[in-house]
Amino acid sequence: MKTRLCLCMMVLLLAFSQTNASVPDIRPATKKFTSEAVESYLLRYAPVITDKDLAQLFKNTFAYTLDNTVFYENVDQDSSLTDLRTYIVTGDIKAMWIRDSTNQLTPLAFLVPKDERLFRLFVGLVNSQSEFLKEDPFANAFVVPGGDSSPNMNDKTYGQFNRPGMQGNVYERKFEPDSLAAHLKLQRILLTSASGQQISELLNEGLNWAMTTTSLINLLTAWTEDATILKNPNSPFYYYFVRPGAGDLDTLKNGTGIPEKVTGMVRTLFRPSDDASKLPFNIPINSMLAYELSELAEIYQQLGMANDELRARMTQLSAQITEAINTYGTLQAADSNCQYSYEVDGFGSRFFIDDANYPSLLSLPLFAKGVYSEKCYTDTRPNILNQTSNPFYFTGEDSVRSGVGSPHTGSGRIWPLSLISQTRTSNDPAEKIELIYALLDSTGTTGLIHESYPDDSYSDYTRSDFGWGNAAFSELIVELLNSDSDLLTQIKRPFH
Repeated sequence: MKTRLCLCMMVLLLAFSQTNASVPDIRPATKKFTSEAVESYLLRYAPVITDKDLAQLFKNTFAYTLDNTVFYENVDQDSSLTDLRTYIVTGDIKAMWIRDSTNQLTPLAFLVPKDERLFRLFVGLVNSQSEFLKEDPFANAFVVPGGDSSPNMNDKTYGQFNRPGMQGNVYERKFEPDSLAAHLKLQRILLTSASGQQISELLNEGLNWAMTTTSLINLLTAWTEDATILKNPNSPFYYYFVRPGAGDLDTLKNGTGIPEKVTGMVRTLFRPSDDASKLPFNIPINSMLAYELSELAEIYQQLGMANDELRARMTQLSAQITEAINTYGTLQAADSNCQYSYEVDGFGSRFFIDDANYPSLLSLPLFAKGVYSEKCYTDTRPNILNQTSNPFYFTGEDSVRSGVGSPHTGSGRIWPLSLISQTRTSNDPAEKIELIYALLDSTGTTGLIHESYPDDSYSDYTRSDFGWGNAAFSELIVELLNSDSDLLTQIKRPFH
């Protein structure tokens, strides 16, 4: 009873401490794509959210991907599933990142069995990603038909250094292995969300997604091995990246990165933020890879979508990465605490920060179930949310909520993505409520979730149209509607 009373008092105080700007309805009259299942879900569940601002922000963000970022689709054409193509852009950048497009669409996957057009949209995205990754598995972003041209034409990133960047459909060619994990995630989520009839359609079409997976496994496996071979321009897995005149976050030392020891993990030269890694083995990225490889191998087996050799290789690589994370990625402290590192080199050097872009250390329970250690995560979490131990945790001023930022946007800028991860991984209802208020405040009067805001104001945000952030917020609200709708009824901002 005492706990409930304290929680209610905290909610009341928080409500009156927040700014009271109303969240506008920003859904466009002309939408890029319309799903009957999405619209029906909003009609049924948005009224469950008692706070009008929160309900409107949910409506804006849940439909944002379909309303604004489906740049091209052919789901209504008389096309076989094999011929479907979907291109999803980031929002204010008219290009398709593999990671972002997966994260933008997958929060809607639970509605796929209720909407054949939405199912075909998902299939089209898997096909497009697969096509792009077969063209260049080292690329993180691709040009879409009619979209923005690449601004990275001066990058030197091919064996033949006299060739101009970028080649073909490549928009940017930073090798970020979490992009490959994101493609595996998209396959997994579609295959586990689709109805029995939809799965039958996929199997009858004989889609070659497993062929793409095979090429990705070949690359990932090679990148766990001796880097000397990978740095040979004659190797099929060779990679080189220099951005002339760029700072350390946008280029690689000597074009190939710093030395490392073979650990069993995949070398990760760039992070989910598109920034260059400080040390060559990123623990969150490898954790996500291990999880997605294991899960998709099991799904392939259940559906008969891949041969025994491929499934065995996926399972073995997952186990190898997991063992390497436990060996090299954790540190047992004198007080018996277990601490995750953010990056390591295998020789004993460790680097600890966390970055709001996920996979991150904070979001490990969301992306690496069964791979991460609950004890190590529990022991590490307080250090993630502490400015003394994590230089990219910023303490908010003037009623601005503290949170994790990113080297990508520099010092003093907090990312709503980190507040979303913190909310989803918290076991404290009061903390969740406080974070949801902060996310509401961070929108100002725009009605959207943005990339970052300074630690003393919500007004100076980056990325006016940030598809990933909006999708992530909607995913949080759907999760709460399913598991803790009572908490949502306690969000009540005054003076709408």
